[in-house]
Amino acid sequence: MAVVVLMMMVVTVMGVGAWPPTGVRQDRNPPTRCIPPSPCFPSRQAIAEFAANISGSVYQPSDAEYTSLVSSANQRLTRHPALVVKVATESDVQEAVLFARKYHLALTVAATSGDFTRGSYGDASLQINLSELKTITTDVNLVTNVTDPGTITAQPGATWPQLIAQAASVGRDVVGQGYWDLPIGEQTQAGGYGPLSRSLGLFADNLVSARMVTMGGSVVEVSEGGARVRVLSGPSYFSWGDFGLWRAIRGGGAANFGIVTSYTFRMHLPLPYVTQVSASYLLYQNEQFVGRAALEYLLPLVSRLPSQWGGMVFLDGRSSPSTVGQKGLLSIELLHYGPYNSASYLAVTDLLDYDANGARVSLSVVNRTNVGDFSRNVGVTWPSGPARSYGFNTLLPSSALTQPDTLQDLVDTLLLVLNDPAVNAQYMCVLQPLGGAISSINSTAYVTKALRTAAMSVDCQLTWSDDDAIRDDVFLSYAIDFSRRLKAFGTGTSLGLGFFEDEENWKQTLYGDNYKELMKVKAKYDVDNYLWCHNCVASDYRLDCRRGCEKYEDERRAKRLEKMSEENERRILKFLGHDEQ
Repeated sequence: MAVVVLMMMVVTVMGVGAWPPTGVRQDRNPPTRCIPPSPCFPSRQAIAEFAANISGSVYQPSDAEYTSLVSSANQRLTRHPALVVKVATESDVQEAVLFARKYHLALTVAATSGDFTRGSYGDASLQINLSELKTITTDVNLVTNVTDPGTITAQPGATWPQLIAQAASVGRDVVGQGYWDLPIGEQTQAGGYGPLSRSLGLFADNLVSARMVTMGGSVVEVSEGGARVRVLSGPSYFSWGDFGLWRAIRGGGAANFGIVTSYTFRMHLPLPYVTQVSASYLLYQNEQFVGRAALEYLLPLVSRLPSQWGGMVFLDGRSSPSTVGQKGLLSIELLHYGPYNSASYLAVTDLLDYDANGARVSLSVVNRTNVGDFSRNVGVTWPSGPARSYGFNTLLPSSALTQPDTLQDLVDTLLLVLNDPAVNAQYMCVLQPLGGAISSINSTAYVTKALRTAAMSVDCQLTWSDDDAIRDDVFLSYAIDFSRRLKAFGTGTSLGLGFFEDEENWKQTLYGDNYKELMKVKAKYDVDNYLWCHNCVASDYRLDCRRGCEKYEDERRAKRLEKMSEENERRILKFLGHDEQ
């Protein structure tokens, strides 16, 4: 009864329409590829020969290790690849790509076992598992130049906490996020933001170079200097000023243009002062939304703090395990990256003095040794254990937090975190302040204007028990409804966590004015769309192998060669001074 009463109260406060919601899902239409037991699928002998030719391992559904390799952290997204290639070297990645192309297999890429990001799962695919590629190295001269920030290079199987710890071991900071044990690639290629981003920029702004395997099997090194390519058949390199790929992997999303095998980031000299401010407030108690005023006061306050401040606002919709009638918690975890008692630090005084009319539960101010120490001590947790979930994101402009009527409506919508669809289901939201260096850095990355200009990012997730999988459609309907209400306040969606499954107007919302340029890069490096994923660049492109993949690709190749020949002829005529007829 308490759940029903609360739901009715939330609807009253929101002033919204029909309930329950009727969320509609987008269609998923991946290209048609070769799947077992089709005659085009590789034979056992072909698979065995491929496995013998690489340093890593190949797993099939009959292998004991298979289940653990394909089981996603989000059980709703667990799929069953036909083959899992756990690569040990970069050349293994090349061989896996060529094998997939030879047999026209769908390609998926998982940075870690259990990876839940958008391009990591797909039934009947060849999944390239990068979890063994996790080496991290630093390049910094600590003997002759103590002021050298240096760089840090990591393979895609490494996680952000590992990267931050490695940088700290040589007395340096790196722009990343250590809250969650996530691989570094997905967020970096989406732009990426963490507690230092308002001071030092996006993850992508701090990327110096990267190595990647293209869908042709070549290795490409990309940086501000363009692209440098090593063809598979030999050790020779050739370079050209192709800046499109470099821009695309910094904002165009992961698993779109190639498979990145290493990232090199700029490190930073650490500041001697790192302060953590933590506070928490009740949201609902004794049939009253006691935290509503706190939300309305604190969200604008956090968003307008000086750029030396970073961190998160966390909304937990779960009921108190110990107090009847108490539900929901608003937690604030902030990092100040600068001297204590400086003008930027003192800007948090209003937050420290605010007790939300008795709704504040806790407050602490602690000096931390470094950014990693702050991240490890963030006092918020997501549900653990096997579960199913649906996430969504929106990027809030400053007007959503400064215009009183809009702010009130936003707060009412965020209070939907209290409206659990079932006893074993709950909402959580993370709001991260943006702005500062994110908006001021002049970067060539294909990061959307919505991200550069946003005041705050909101990631929300509905989680429910894996035992309740039979009711997925019901929970998804609730989550999609919440998502669309929240997105009404935003100007775009972040690609960072892959929270964009049912994105309306996805090309503009996810990629903005960069989409046409990203399509050019996609056409150059993955023209046949082997790296397909839902709402990724070119995801509405279709390759139908029912016509016969080999014949179809031969036709496309002939057309490309004919076009190249015509373009070369025009260039030659122009060079010779002849006008085109």
